Amino acid sequence: MAATVGASKSGLNLIDKARKFKGWNKYDPRWAEAATVSVPTLKRFWRGTAITQESFVSICQALNLDWQEITNLGSANLEDLIHQGVDV
Repeated sequence: MAATVGASKSGLNLIDKARKFKGWNKYDPRWAEAATVSVPTLKRFWRGTAITQESFVSICQALNLDWQEITNLGSANLEDLIHQGVDV
């Protein structure tokens, strides 16, 4: 089973500033294309629903942000993912 992650409230604030800087709206198809995710995945991301780590990382990277600063995972949860063999 693939690891899933969601954004923290403060992480969403960082994402919001970065996407506005790019001139993208929350569900902008250009953002989805840059992140190689679907618009429905962006919608789940903004709702705070956990999405696959791969999609989460891609959404953050499209804005040149470190996904670990955006996630709602604490350091203990990140260590659990590492022990599960997930690339963090």
